[in-house]
Amino acid sequence: MKRITSFLGAVGDALIAVGVVLGIPLAVFSLLWLIQDGMTTDMGLYLAAASAIWFLANGVGVSLTADLSALTGASEPLALSFTLVPLALTLIIVTIGYRSGRTTVSGRWLWPSWLGVAAVLLGVTAILHSWVGMTGVVQLGATAWVAPVAVYTLSYMVGSLRSEKTDPSASTAEAGHPEAGDDPRERVLLHRGMRAVATRVDQLGSDPEHRGPVIMSPTGLVGRMAATLCMGTVAGAALALTVTFVLHWADMVTLFESLHVDVLGVITVSIGQLLYVPDAVLWAVSWVSGVGFSLGSGSSVTPAGTQTGPIPAIPVLGALPPAELSWGFVALIVPLLAAALTAIAIGPRYARALASVIAPWRVWAVTSVAAVLGGAAALGVLTACAAGSLGIGRYTSVGPDALAVFGVFALEFAVVLLPATAYLLWQRLRELEGMTAVYTNPVHAQDEHPGSPRRPTAPGGQKSV
Repeated sequence: MKRITSFLGAVGDALIAVGVVLGIPLAVFSLLWLIQDGMTTDMGLYLAAASAIWFLANGVGVSLTADLSALTGASEPLALSFTLVPLALTLIIVTIGYRSGRTTVSGRWLWPSWLGVAAVLLGVTAILHSWVGMTGVVQLGATAWVAPVAVYTLSYMVGSLRSEKTDPSASTAEAGHPEAGDDPRERVLLHRGMRAVATRVDQLGSDPEHRGPVIMSPTGLVGRMAATLCMGTVAGAALALTVTFVLHWADMVTLFESLHVDVLGVITVSIGQLLYVPDAVLWAVSWVSGVGFSLGSGSSVTPAGTQTGPIPAIPVLGALPPAELSWGFVALIVPLLAAALTAIAIGPRYARALASVIAPWRVWAVTSVAAVLGGAAALGVLTACAAGSLGIGRYTSVGPDALAVFGVFALEFAVVLLPATAYLLWQRLRELEGMTAVYTNPVHAQDEHPGSPRRPTAPGGQKSV
């Protein structure tokens, strides 16, 4: 019964995730349908628009063919392409999937819940895909049948592998022969495969005569250091973005007032901007690295200055830095400070773990470089998620350059973290050398008593440890 309840709960959570992400834009469109359109427009168009936003939140590109001749004077309909993901909705999907997986009963019945969740998402995708296709003007990208299923299912799988609940009815042996599928620890097999690579590095430097157990190996601390580098940089960039919003609040309000929208328009624009707040944070991450980001082809927003052409009347863009920014170099302190805090928080434990192996400097070279590259790679992947297209023309290229962000962050982290951890390791090794004690060999002391049987002694009668 517990397995069935867990399975139904996983399916219900998947439907809740779809309902929340689909319901946010649908609520706004419903207000437009009731108040502005007076229920004269077909509600199916708004359902299709909300479905398109759901696909966009799952990383599926959306193309729109619209007749804008009244605004642009173009004789033919324009094709608009949107690939910039509203990461706020994506975070909702990933969070619900992960938390649902953590509450799933793990064991040999775990994989049916994976298939059940994937089947539910595939069915929902088929329904929403048909709604979008009914409009005839909206086209979805090639990943429309794969990405929505993969995003939630992978989040659910990761959470279920980390679940602490096990199936109480699972038997560990049957007829005297244990089965691998009955082992509630079956869910950690993937972790063991990943740990095997890291264990190999530790085996190269492990000391068979080491008498004190190491609480965590150097390779076990690599992930923590990389995660701390990533989270510290994101937190610093978010703080810098908050300060920028406060300083440019008047400019943002002025730009908002220039839109001349009613209350419903204010609600719509505000919700639209909130959906892209995580994207703005990742743009700030790229900005504090020194690489910056673009707001269309030929534009750049960096700590050295801002060069943009005409930009859309989006209130949040009123917080862009000015063209000349004399103190922009101060932003580079964010990744350096994140690396310094990582060395302070994890460095001493990392040095103690390194000091317990035979070849500490060789293991340090491998693991410290891996931590630097891991933190930079994580930030590169995150900033890649915040790049895409916002329509037509020069705005088909918006956001940071993920490869450049990765390279710059790797260099900035290495400048601080490598010397800091090397110094901590050198200091720890010196402390261990200073702990050397000299004591009298008891065998030699026994020879000093007359009449005692003579035994072989070490040269000098003393031993150093």
